[in-house]
Amino acid sequence: MRKTVMAALVMAAGIWGAQAQSVTPRVEVGAAFSNASQKTTSANSTTENIKIGLRAAAAAEIALTDPGMATFYLAPGVVYKMGGYKTKFVSATETTHSVSVPVNIGLRANFMHNLGVSVELGPYFAYALSGKMETKKGLSLDLFGDASNRKRFDAGVGISAAVELSRFYVRLGSEFGMINQFKKAPEGYSLTQHNFYATVGMRF
Repeated sequence: MRKTVMAALVMAAGIWGAQAQSVTPRVEVGAAFSNASQKTTSANSTTENIKIGLRAAAAAEIALTDPGMATFYLAPGVVYKMGGYKTKFVSATETTHSVSVPVNIGLRANFMHNLGVSVELGPYFAYALSGKMETKKGLSLDLFGDASNRKRFDAGVGISAAVELSRFYVRLGSEFGMINQFKKAPEGYSLTQHNFYATVGMRF
């Protein structure tokens, strides 16, 4: 009985160790280039001017296949990002601060011992912590105040690619919002958010 218990404990420890080795944390920071698309009719849409902000992220890569020349992995994470855009019509700038949770599927190809390339694709879910619109005349408006017509929640699809050298990498990616950011709007009128980003990071 004692030998059986010891064998079970050793086996459990081995399984836990193997699972622990298959999880790789990472962190990254960089710039986000955000804008928005406004649709007024089914055939007419406009894209606002780009606004530059900060992006910082952390994720855990969970291996789904054995390491080799190509490895599939799951990469849930959390992202802080500045968003918004510069409007063309009222000379104002919108700035938002959001927390996002992406859940990506990734594929990594290893070409040499220290060189690799990875691509990721998956949905994200975001919540705006705060936001404001500032005009050139000095006026400021809370985007998510009691009288606001804007939603805090957003969701969409993200895609990115990274070039890795040892533990360090450079990532380029984009996110496409799919939810109309207005709570109430005339039929055929919508506002969706998009962003492109460039970050540098490290895998542990």
